Amino acid sequence: MEPFFTDSSMKTMKPMEEFKAVFFAMPAEKQAQMKGECAGQVQQPYTDFCANVNTLGGHN
Repeated sequence: MEPFFTDSSMKTMKPMEEFKAVFFAMPAEKQAQMKGECAGQVQQPYTDFCANVNTLGGHN
């Protein structure tokens, strides 16, 4: 998940354009895995992250 964040503490996500570039650079299997993990109820601190994944994955 680190490539999606601007800092090593993973508290600040990259802007959507950078997030999107990282997501679509990943293999399709990894994208599918992330989409699956974010498809259900998601707890903090992952809600914003999964919102981006779901947007890119077509769930929103």
